[in-house]
Amino acid sequence: MNIMFCPAFAAAPNQGIGTNFDNVGFPFGGCGVPESQIESANYVALNVINTPNDYRDLSAMGLKRPIPPEYAYLIGAWNNGLNCGRWVTVTIGDFCTGPNSGRPGSGGFCTGYKWIADEFNGAKLNMVVTDSCTDGNEFCRDSFYHLDLHTPSLGQFIKNGKVMPNLIKSGKWNNRKLSWNFISAPNYQGDIKIGLGENSQRYWVNFIITNLRDGIHKVETLVNGQWRVAMMNSDMGQSFIIPSGAIPPYRIRVYDANNKLINNGRNYIFQLPSSCNPKCIPAYTAVKYTTQ
Repeated sequence: MNIMFCPAFAAAPNQGIGTNFDNVGFPFGGCGVPESQIESANYVALNVINTPNDYRDLSAMGLKRPIPPEYAYLIGAWNNGLNCGRWVTVTIGDFCTGPNSGRPGSGGFCTGYKWIADEFNGAKLNMVVTDSCTDGNEFCRDSFYHLDLHTPSLGQFIKNGKVMPNLIKSGKWNNRKLSWNFISAPNYQGDIKIGLGENSQRYWVNFIITNLRDGIHKVETLVNGQWRVAMMNSDMGQSFIIPSGAIPPYRIRVYDANNKLINNGRNYIFQLPSSCNPKCIPAYTAVKYTTQ
């Protein structure tokens, strides 16, 4: 069930604290996309929940994913997966001169030390949202606009047209301040890509959509001549399930993060390849489609 709740994103850059992680989970990350299919090695995770000073896991809080409407006030920037596949431009901010662990109960970020500007301030990088953060620390709970950055990206930031030194190797990371905004995919080319997830089969078709210009809000499937919303696979915002009653070849259309049909309502038509008989084995099986 998709939760159509949109947290307020400022017109000015969103301000948060940065952390880093090594890779998405296996066989796929929080958006339902395997690492091999992510558009860029420069990717980020967003916070699933917004629970300042409460660092319990979701089950201890009586919550499931996606977070239900009655707890909408707890939804973080992840927005129940609705920000999956979107691009952000990230700008490096101030550096903390002392410990900045984000340990629960530490009293806030950079407590007892100073935030200072240095040569890395203003360096930028475009990144794609592909994972989620529910960790029980201050970063993932107290900083609504916190970004968890793929570790290799910390050596890819650009300032004045030049790639900056690696922030970690330079000793200048330390969970810095960041600012960021959503953008359209830079230098976008082609069209969406469609793949099938592990265990997809005739009566349970899990399809994965990547290469999006402006993210994905929902997908509709043609069933008995009528368009029906395809159910998101939990809160994995690029992974969907074909509704029951649909027969192959499957016909879908996609809405972007602004809830507008992409490519003027283009229909994408596909079916299970022979390699998915009786079911798909790999985490991702690419499918060819036609359009109308």
